Amino acid sequence: MARFCHTLSVRSGNLIEVLGIALAIGGLLLAASIRDPLSNLVLLVMVWVSLWYFPHCLIHFIVGRIAGITFTHYLIGSSALVKLELPYLRKILRYLPVLGIRTDRASLRRSSPRARRLMFESGAYGSMLLPSFAVIFSLSYSSATTSALLIIMSLVNVAVTLYYSPRAGDIWRARTSYY
Repeated sequence: MARFCHTLSVRSGNLIEVLGIALAIGGLLLAASIRDPLSNLVLLVMVWVSLWYFPHCLIHFIVGRIAGITFTHYLIGSSALVKLELPYLRKILRYLPVLGIRTDRASLRRSSPRARRLMFESGAYGSMLLPSFAVIFSLSYSSATTSALLIIMSLVNVAVTLYYSPRAGDIWRARTSYY
């Protein structure tokens, strides 16, 4: 994680993740009562982003704990995608705060290759799938424009994750830890 890095306890990091998810759920419930299309759009985009961002590390934590992997702390830092050295995107990514969770190396080594792979991949898959709740919700409670935008965001998210994560993200970590 380049540029800046702060640590948080596992408990504090999990609390941030749970609060972010709770805000997203609250946003979904609120969106059902908002009749103004622009306000509904803005709220559902915020919900989509929250469902993309906040569950990621919590999913790693839950899957890891089930697999016997322990964690030492959370980090607030830059995205691993900075390593890809994408000219314009790198400049933006260096300054966007990203939550990360660090494994206890000893418990990671003791875990099975399959457990390591599942733990690392779980965050990427969660970040691809969970925003679809905002899409599904928008199909019932929002305009066609809002639903179309959220569908496009979801498709771009899946495409970007499937392209870049094997090169520098969670899917890369899953492959390199599988020995």
